[in-house]
Amino acid sequence: MQGAVSAREFSLDGNLFADSHKVTRTPLVGEMHAGLAFQWGPVQLAVSRVARSREFSEQGRRHAFGQVFIGIPALRW
Repeated sequence: MQGAVSAREFSLDGNLFADSHKVTRTPLVGEMHAGLAFQWGPVQLAVSRVARSREFSEQGRRHAFGQVFIGIPALRW
């Protein structure tokens, strides 16, 4: 679990030099990671899920995503 605070986020706060689109940013954002990893012989498999709290008030719901990693060592010549 981790959290972050940012003074300025250009993708949410808008352009520094001109008037542009912006949203009402949430200054403190939390993020939680959970996952499992397995190794079966030379093959590695990892599955993880990441959930983030809302980054701005207009955001409908929190952002969540998952990832799958499959690793096989490179062949030696």
